[in-house]
Amino acid sequence: MTKVVSGSNAERADLLAGDEISAPLVLDDVLTHTDAKLTLKVRRGTDDLELSCVPRGAAVSGLRWMRVPGVPDSECAR
Repeated sequence: MTKVVSGSNAERADLLAGDEISAPLVLDDVLTHTDAKLTLKVRRGTDDLELSCVPRGAAVSGLRWMRVPGVPDSECAR
């Protein structure tokens, strides 16, 4: 992470510029439940930390792409 925006949820979760997320994230819960907690495994220098936050507080609308079974990669737009 190169910058943390003042007043953001990242700042409230105690993330700092230079922190590296060190484990994959499963976002299914936070995409469907606005109050779901996200736990980040972070490397800060030589320390490994776990930081938790609620990444957003209100529902947002958006699009989600899904694969159509049987459609080959060559038929997908890029």
